Amino acid sequence: MAETSSTQFVVQHPFDTESIGDCILRACDGTEFKPSRAVLSLASPIFRDMFAMPPVADQGKTEIKLPVIPVEEDAETLQALLQMLYPIDPPPIASFSLAQKLVTACDKYFVSNSKLRLHLRDALNDDNFMTEDPLACYSVLWKLGWEPEAIKASRYTHTLELTESSVAKRLVEQSGDIEPLLQLWRMRDSRDGALDGLLSLVKVGSYVVCPQRSHAALSINLNDYGQRRAGLKEKLKLPYPDPYDVEDLLGFQLLPRANTCETCREGREARLQAIRAMVGVALEAYPQGIPGSYAGELATARLLQQTPAANLPRSSPFNVMSSQSSTATNYIVKAPFDESSIGDCFLKSSDGASFKASRAILSIASPFFRDMFALPQPDSDTSHATPDLPTIPVEEDAEILQTLLTMLYPLDPPVIKSYEVATKLVRACDKYLISPLRLKSCLRDMLAPEAFDRDPLGAYALTWRLGLEEEAKTASRYTHKLNLRDPPVKRKIINQSGSFEALLALCDMRLQRWEQLHRIAKAVNLSGNMGCADHSHYKNASTSRSFEDSEASARRSLLEPYPEESCRVERIESFFGWTAGTGNKDCANCWMKRNLALRQNVSRLLEELKTYPQTILGIVQE
Repeated sequence: MAETSSTQFVVQHPFDTESIGDCILRACDGTEFKPSRAVLSLASPIFRDMFAMPPVADQGKTEIKLPVIPVEEDAETLQALLQMLYPIDPPPIASFSLAQKLVTACDKYFVSNSKLRLHLRDALNDDNFMTEDPLACYSVLWKLGWEPEAIKASRYTHTLELTESSVAKRLVEQSGDIEPLLQLWRMRDSRDGALDGLLSLVKVGSYVVCPQRSHAALSINLNDYGQRRAGLKEKLKLPYPDPYDVEDLLGFQLLPRANTCETCREGREARLQAIRAMVGVALEAYPQGIPGSYAGELATARLLQQTPAANLPRSSPFNVMSSQSSTATNYIVKAPFDESSIGDCFLKSSDGASFKASRAILSIASPFFRDMFALPQPDSDTSHATPDLPTIPVEEDAEILQTLLTMLYPLDPPVIKSYEVATKLVRACDKYLISPLRLKSCLRDMLAPEAFDRDPLGAYALTWRLGLEEEAKTASRYTHKLNLRDPPVKRKIINQSGSFEALLALCDMRLQRWEQLHRIAKAVNLSGNMGCADHSHYKNASTSRSFEDSEASARRSLLEPYPEESCRVERIESFFGWTAGTGNKDCANCWMKRNLALRQNVSRLLEELKTYPQTILGIVQE
């Protein structure tokens, strides 16, 4: 069901000439689209006011023609915009240029920023797009008021010459504000001022790391300060600088670099690792992006000022926040689903609330409703205030039905507050054959790892039901603390996921983890003398603890979603519940020996965790 215009652009259904639209949108390249006025009016106050005007009389002609509306957008942009507004699969955003054009079009037609964010957030947050044109990406995100994304995009602007008038002019024009330019300038100034602090982390000195007196001590040699500063400034232009090659980053040499003595080599690596740790902490505080707090407030305020038509109350039935009606169930049905709306059928929820919906939108979204409306309609419920409209009883309650309709209409995406509601929406979409891609877009925030910790069971069941294997694997990391023997837990997993296999996958993972716990506990050496030969009278040995106690401590540590984060020198002791010896705290050799022992344990543990079962193997298709 596609059509090719004279421009050879393929117009997709439901916008081609065979569609049920009642107007024509003509792109700037001549391609024509046939959309529904109802959908356009609900999505855009511009189109709503346009269609509210009386049509121009065509004297002497009786043939009814659809109104043709020329627009400035090209065919690709116009089709992607319509796909965003219609209850169909969201458009693929293959280029940053298309994303820019969609932002401009939505701003022009006062399309909801929330609707735009729903479909463009992933595209505008893409590292490739930010690398391709960092200035344009930063400008667009600032204009939209998307603060976290704008802060990330500012990391990619370090290579730009802000003193060039063309760069500054372009930034102000594309963002519509001078404040984003000022924010970048302030960030540049603070970055230059912080360079000296980073360079001061390394000082000239020598360190004894080997008890054999014939082996040379480690020494730090610094390059010319001006060269070090210029080199560091250039390397920090990367969005995410890597401190691993710390000698090259800070311009110094830790000598000698080559040595046949294993103790000397390990001592050198330990000293470098200590410097890397200091640099890593310093880079976390180094100004890599704009502060951002003012950016979001300013962009939001400007957006409200520039789009009064989208925010002021209107008497039109298309207004989403207009009048409300209360049914016998005391559930408040909001426009555009209340009795004053322009729908042509009623959906009655299981608790008795009636929603006035558009058959055209339901037919586009759901083959189930499309086939239903194609059948001869029975007499409607004559007890209703409008007996000429058919009433269709459905199994969903009022909350789920309102959320489902809001998701299908070109409105702000619904706020889904719980995984239980999300699961009910998945069932409704399965029942009515609604595209799951539409639902996944609305559930993006609930499918993010940062949301899994709030309800790990609900998150796991939802990702399994949607068939999102990678997300289900990630969600399974957060289920380690659940009691899978508890009957309510088992019932919830099966009911919400719709599959007994979801529970079996967790049980299998739990069994594999228990069987391999012994291997993890053996990864560390619990005994060892931490003092050098000259300090045998100090507390040198690690605390004595049974293997079973160490295994129990490891089991508790492994309940975290990402136990690798605890595999650090300063946390490895608490991971297994033991304390390493101290040796002489003032002795460099004792300190180095203890540090090396801890790092060796960390390395062994990390190596074992690579094969330790942390997630389910995958989703089993029934």
